[in-house]
Amino acid sequence: MLVAVANHNHNQQAIRLRNAFSTTGPTALIDSGSELSEHDKNCIDVLLPNVYYTGLLNEACCHLQKVATEDLLLFVSSDVEIDDPADLVKRAEHSFEDRRVGVYAPSMQASYHLHMRTAKGRGRRTVPFVEGVVFAVRKVLIDKLCPVDPSVNLLGWALDVHLGFLTLKSGFRSIVDDSIQIRHRSGRGYLDSEARSQAEEWINLQGSDAHTFWRRSTQQKYQTTFGFWKTRIRCRLF
Repeated sequence: MLVAVANHNHNQQAIRLRNAFSTTGPTALIDSGSELSEHDKNCIDVLLPNVYYTGLLNEACCHLQKVATEDLLLFVSSDVEIDDPADLVKRAEHSFEDRRVGVYAPSMQASYHLHMRTAKGRGRRTVPFVEGVVFAVRKVLIDKLCPVDPSVNLLGWALDVHLGFLTLKSGFRSIVDDSIQIRHRSGRGYLDSEARSQAEEWINLQGSDAHTFWRRSTQQKYQTTFGFWKTRIRCRLF
């Protein structure tokens, strides 16, 4: 599994995550236009201008192509807190031993998406999609998503939802693991209205079923087991 830590101005946390994950296997720290000291620059594997979420994900996928021995990508945003990175890798790799699993993510302490929130005693659950802050994915699936055109969707909304759509369409599952939890800092450096507008334009290019899946799956009433079932029927994802 290749771990890609994606950073924008959470430099010390990014370096800590890179160092922790590097004990588990190949790891790359990719930076997007951060304000960096010379020491910080020496700790970063890929220095980019500010390419936002889409550019970071595209670069992580490019890096995966270069590591010919790895078929799994673990994408980690640097603004998350993970108690035991090695345990996350171990649980993710174990989950992918099930050939039905295409995308894996730890649960979250807090999330707008109901199905991402930690549920006591639930173990691993099949969900419509996983939130794009920390997730592991098979190469065969991320290659269907990337590269994403940043001139249409630079801020990256809808990419995680569409990956869920592609996963189901390809006969795989997206799962959330309640046995491990991450914490994600709130707040964004852009307007939600701008991100939604870009997402709407980009998802329209992916086809009507993809648009319907995005529109429904991001509503909390469809993030229940029954709502997810209805969405799969509507989008012919069985």
